[in-house]
Amino acid sequence: MPTSLGIRGLNCYLIYAIMKAECKKWEAALFRTEKKFIINDIQKEKILMKIGTVCKRDEHTDDKGQYNIRSLYFDDYRDSGFHANEMGVEPRSKWRIRIYNHNARLIRLEQKIKFQGLIRKDSAVVSEEFCRRLLEDADQIQYPVENNVVNRFLTDCFTRGLCPRVIVEYDREPYVYEEGNVRITFDKAICCSAMIDEFFSENVFLNPVMRSGQQLLEVKYSEFLPGFLHQMLDTEGLQQSTFSKYYLCRRMG
Repeated sequence: MPTSLGIRGLNCYLIYAIMKAECKKWEAALFRTEKKFIINDIQKEKILMKIGTVCKRDEHTDDKGQYNIRSLYFDDYRDSGFHANEMGVEPRSKWRIRIYNHNARLIRLEQKIKFQGLIRKDSAVVSEEFCRRLLEDADQIQYPVENNVVNRFLTDCFTRGLCPRVIVEYDREPYVYEEGNVRITFDKAICCSAMIDEFFSENVFLNPVMRSGQQLLEVKYSEFLPGFLHQMLDTEGLQQSTFSKYYLCRRMG
């Protein structure tokens, strides 16, 4: 074990040493490659002109070809997830509750794990009642439950002291390509808010975290990225970024 990490670093090391042992038990097929790029509006339009000829819009988009995502991120009392991201520790994990288009009819509890440069996301559908009880007092929630993802989350709540930290909201324009299970998304108007109690409110005061005219391009695939799609993206001379919405919003918020 490293001896010069400091208290924060040592805490991250201990948590993610345990997580690493768990990650090794999971099948490699459950992990996906995820690449991120910060682009401007002009680059986005050039890329879209190319991939739009072969990729389909996600079927869940509105008439503008997009949908809104609002997430409530959790971290422990030491902010281990935040500091692990800052230090580049792997594996690392983030818990969040997510709604779409400001609507609570579909709520997902998600754990996103990064391990050896790959991404795994586990999710469970939860009720608004569950979320509101969680925000008020997690001790009210019956535990354990039948769903493994919810059980893992509640275990982290009770053992690590997870609590809600920041709201992250943005508009996403998604495209898919079946071969290789490719998903290409453009995220814009990325904002944050510390008004945790207003998570389910339609109107929340939000602070922008990116400069006007900037967007986040994400490219995700399970098996491989077809060569022609790689060329379409590579022609813009894009440089891969370690952009983390949670980390940046915590810093800005």
